[in-house]
Amino acid sequence: MSPGLYWPKGSAIEVVLIVLMLNYVTEITGFRLTNMTVPDLVDPRENLELGCYFDIGNEELYALKWYKDGNEFFRYMPQEDRKMRYFPVFGVFVDDQKSSCDNSHCKLTLKKLSREESSGSYRCEISSEAPSFRLASDTHNVIVAAVPRENPKIEGLESYYSEGDILSANCTSDFGDPAPTLRWYVDDEPIIPVSRPTYISRASDILVAQSILLEMMVANVSKATLNIACDSSIIGVPFAPQHTMVVVALRSTKDPGVSHNEILQRWYSPYFYSSAILPSLSHQLVLSIILVVVVRWPLEH
Repeated sequence: MSPGLYWPKGSAIEVVLIVLMLNYVTEITGFRLTNMTVPDLVDPRENLELGCYFDIGNEELYALKWYKDGNEFFRYMPQEDRKMRYFPVFGVFVDDQKSSCDNSHCKLTLKKLSREESSGSYRCEISSEAPSFRLASDTHNVIVAAVPRENPKIEGLESYYSEGDILSANCTSDFGDPAPTLRWYVDDEPIIPVSRPTYISRASDILVAQSILLEMMVANVSKATLNIACDSSIIGVPFAPQHTMVVVALRSTKDPGVSHNEILQRWYSPYFYSSAILPSLSHQLVLSIILVVVVRWPLEH
């Protein structure tokens, strides 16, 4: 057995060493943030709730600070007469009536949110008194955006269509900020619309609704139905696209239930003359008129 120090098991020295070690571990692990509650996405029409929870162990809390993009906007110092202090930072407005801090947590409510100025990284930092001057902090990113509260609306569809009919529909989003992006799908296949998205209205200075048109000729009636869908999403905003689908019936012109008059009505209806086929029909009409004039001119003169 190699020479060295040896203390009998259960001796006073061994107990003291264990106690000191436990105190050391407690001090090392005690001063820390236990949880930070900050949403990934918040609507500017609502408040932003920030929560910072911590365990100071045997330490004494010197200060708790909140930062936005590295800029301090709030400080809590329990030893001071004026425990809470606020500092001006763009896009950050603390509601002091709904905020509270103590030696275990600090909850803030931010109001008057702005998508551009209130989005960013929020950091909670705690520090201890002398002589240790320990620090602990955590950071979370927040996106401020007004997600549409309702699914897009599809309007203008007929109850059924036959081969050669022009299907025309309009999709309108709910209000959002940034402006929602709309996409058409026919039987789960993306369709390029015939017109660019149009901003149709504003609910406020920031909330915008968007509308987009779909026009297409029905070319295949081998099946009974057609699924027309419109999706609304916001680029860069983490939320599931909002989806609306309408199922329309398809009828063949050879169907005994479709009369000759119905076929003629569809052929001459205003919907038939869409931007896709109107130029060719107009061209044929002009040529026919010119031909009639050329043929009849010598006969009449």
